[in-house]
Amino acid sequence: MAAAALRDPAQVSLAADLLTDHEGGKWRMSQVLTLLHSYYMVSDYGVLSSLKENKIVQKEPWRRVFQTAITLVTQLLVCWLEEADLHSVTRPQRDSWPPNPFLHSCGLDLHPLLLVKHQVTHTGEKSHRSSKSREAFHAGKRHYKCSECGKAFGQKYLLVQHQRLHTGEKPYECSECGKLFRDMSNLFIHQIVHTGERPYGCSNCGKSFSRNAHLIEHQRVHTGEKPFTCSECGKAFRHNSTLVQHHKIHTGVRPYECCECGKLFSFNSSLMKHQRVHTGERPYKCSECGKFYSHKSNLIKHWRVHTGERPYKCSDCGKFFTQCSSLMQHQKVHTGEKPFKCNECGRFFRENSTLVRHQRVHTGAKPYECRECGKFFSQSSTLMQHRKVHIGEKPFKCNECGRLFRENSSLVKHQRVHTGAKPYECRECGKFFRHNSSLFKHRRIHTGEMH
Repeated sequence: MAAAALRDPAQVSLAADLLTDHEGGKWRMSQVLTLLHSYYMVSDYGVLSSLKENKIVQKEPWRRVFQTAITLVTQLLVCWLEEADLHSVTRPQRDSWPPNPFLHSCGLDLHPLLLVKHQVTHTGEKSHRSSKSREAFHAGKRHYKCSECGKAFGQKYLLVQHQRLHTGEKPYECSECGKLFRDMSNLFIHQIVHTGERPYGCSNCGKSFSRNAHLIEHQRVHTGEKPFTCSECGKAFRHNSTLVQHHKIHTGVRPYECCECGKLFSFNSSLMKHQRVHTGERPYKCSECGKFYSHKSNLIKHWRVHTGERPYKCSDCGKFFTQCSSLMQHQKVHTGEKPFKCNECGRFFRENSTLVRHQRVHTGAKPYECRECGKFFSQSSTLMQHRKVHIGEKPFKCNECGRLFRENSSLVKHQRVHTGAKPYECRECGKFFRHNSSLFKHRRIHTGEMH
């Protein structure tokens, strides 16, 4: 028993109020157990309203009040598991209670209804009913079964909570925004959004969180811990939710289909992002150059063009890259790895995405349509480039001659005219070329494809 929690009469009184007389007896014991369980599990209610007096209670005093309430429940739990409906007490019975809580010899402020049950803890007397409840609890028996799905529970209040999944009932409403919740614990966790409090700070980077559980998850970024492992391929993840998403790769489940091109996705969020390819929506704007992007991740990558940041280094040649994916692709140049094969022509590719784009050469598929002129394209990037024809955008300027270009890649190619750079070498004869396309054409001389 947490004896220290019972020494403060004010805390005992508030805890007893919490358990017995909130808003005219509207509390049921199942709700109290839910609330106490949520306190045990998350322990992160920063600022909450006093249930009786609607006063703001700071975290530590509120924690002590809950500890007191937990102690009361610990004493009375066995008796209440079967008779946990305080709301069944009639109003006349409640009115007959003394105006002040009855102070028992052990220091617990209890209403008479609770006092009778509590005295059993001192006398040692055990009812047949409470003994059965205790035996069922320790034996792990689950007497309460859901009529909808057959799932069984050891406590009635857990069954009541579960049944709301089937009925859709959400009886707990947020007074700030009106959002509804199935469980009181979820409502309390949600209310932290409105208070804005983030009491849990990371000692490594200073980032703060509203819940201790979120801090623990975040700290894995620093420790490198990945406790969730895929049973199929052995890949490890920091979060269980990421593992659940990853599993869909193995199952092949892709229930979300794009109505424009028929492409399938494992997640609705991925479909929503993909649809911007067809709608042309680009909600993310670069504050430096005004360029728009369809995805936030692309904006972050683009931002490195302005900052010059290239955090990813190749251990083989020392070359730096702005993106980890670019480094991974580049490293295959050194290993020579090309695991993706085209079944039509036998050509190999380093990336599966490159193979998919290549296969459109054989199928003739052009899933990307320009809404301005109706022209179709085999690649999304080609459509994006084409759209600039209609808007006339040419944001990339050559500092040597002032010529403007729609794409940065086109500017880079053009600048070789001024610098004389010829980075592409033929391995057969040692001849150099400005453009990769010119090298490919030249190679046909050696292969005999060009006469």
